[in-house]
Formats: sequence, structure tokens, C-alpha cells
Amino acid sequence: GRYEKGADIAVGRWCRLRLEIAGPRLRASVDGTDVLAVEDLRFARRRGPVGLFVGDGSRGYFRELRVRPA
Repeated sequence: GRYEKGADIAVGRWCRLRLEIAGPRLRASVDGTDVLAVEDLRFARRRGPVGLFVGDGSRGYFRELRVRPA
């Protein structure tokens, strides 16, 4: 859909994911390449949890996860 998009990543190696969220805008990049931009996030001023999803029966590992206010 409009709020999600796959990224071309290699299996078996670490990738750097960066999310920048400012008000209603979101920009996502993988290894420095922009992969998704959304200009009209729903509930833009709302605070809450962040979810990371790994699909297609694969495993996902996360390390050095940081969440910082803008």
C-alpha cells in the first residue's frame, strides 16, 4: 500500500535502516538509498510505538536500535 514498500536487500548481511519522521512526513532509507516517502501520515501528531516487520517466512535481527526526538 501507500504506507509500505519493499526494499532491495541482500539476505545474510546487515543493512542500515533510517526513518525520519517530521509531522506528517516520513522518509525511509536503506543503506543510504531512499526507499519510501510519505507526505501525509495519519495521526501525525500522535505518540506511540514503532513496529518493525519481517515477512515471507524469513528471520530478522535488529541491533543498535535508537529512537531520537527530532
